[in-house]
Amino acid sequence: MKTVRSMMAILALAVSIEMGAQGVIRSKITPAPKVTHTTPSKSKTQKRTVQTRKSGPSRKQLLDKAVRDMVRVEGGTYTMGLTKGMQDIMGGWASPAHRVTVSSFFISKYEVTQALWRAVMGSNPSRFKGDNRPVEKVSWDDCQLFLSRLRTLTGYSFRLPTEAEWEYAARGGNRSRGYVFSGSDNLYNVAWYEGNSDMTTHNVGGLEPNELGLYDMAGNVDEWCSDFRGDYTASPAVDPKGPATGDTHIVRGGSWNGSLGGCYICARGSMIPNYGKSDTGLRLALSE
Repeated sequence: MKTVRSMMAILALAVSIEMGAQGVIRSKITPAPKVTHTTPSKSKTQKRTVQTRKSGPSRKQLLDKAVRDMVRVEGGTYTMGLTKGMQDIMGGWASPAHRVTVSSFFISKYEVTQALWRAVMGSNPSRFKGDNRPVEKVSWDDCQLFLSRLRTLTGYSFRLPTEAEWEYAARGGNRSRGYVFSGSDNLYNVAWYEGNSDMTTHNVGGLEPNELGLYDMAGNVDEWCSDFRGDYTASPAVDPKGPATGDTHIVRGGSWNGSLGGCYICARGSMIPNYGKSDTGLRLALSE
C-alpha cells in the first residue's frame, strides 16, 4: 500500500484547471438604403453548432478525488461521550463522559457519494438517486467489500473510522470550539435532518463544514464505524477500537429522517452488520 508520505504529496498537489475559449465570428453587414432591419444571409461555410452531452467524471477521476478529499486530523486527547449542552437520547449509551487519546489519522471531508460507490462496485443500491448524494442502503458488510476493492484500485489502505476517531473529528479535533453539533450549535447550519431535509438525502457538502473542514458529520446519513457496540466503562483510554466481538456495529451522526437529538456529537446508534437502510452510509478513513 502507498505510504503516508505519498498521501501528503498528493494532498499538496495544485489542482490544474483547464480553461477553454470559444471564438465568436461576426460578419460586418452593411444595410441597404432606407432599410431599418437587416437579416444576415446564411453563408455556405457557416459552422454548425454541435451540442455534446456532458458525461460524468471517469472512474480514475473519482478515485483521485477520493484521495485528495482526505483531511489529516492531528491526534490528541478529548472528552468523549455526553458533555455539556448535549442530550443522550439512547438512555445512557453516551455515558459516562471519559478522556480518550487518538493518534493522528485521515478522514474524508465528505460522505462516500453514489458516484464513487458505483465506480468501485458497478452498482448503486441507494433509494434517493443522485451522483453527488451520499450512498445509502449499504450494510457494514457491503462497506467492507467496497473498501477492499477501493484499496486494490488506489493502493491506499482505506477503512472505516473507529468510533473514537469519528467523534474526535466531529468535535473538530484540536481545533474544537465546543459545539454540540458538528460545526455549530445551530443544527440548521450544518445538518440535513427531519426538520429541514424534506425527508430525503441531499448532495454532500451543501451546508457549513466543521472546524476541520468536514461536511455532513451531522445529518444527511448516519455513518458506519468499524467498532462493535460496547459500553464506555470497558473502553481503553488510548486508541479504543471497541469490543473484539459483538452483534451490532456503531453508526454515528444522525440522518435526513432523524431527530435533532440524534445529531448531537455524542449520540450513538448501532445496527446488525448485514443490514442496510436508506438513512445509513459511510465515510472513508486512513491511518497515518
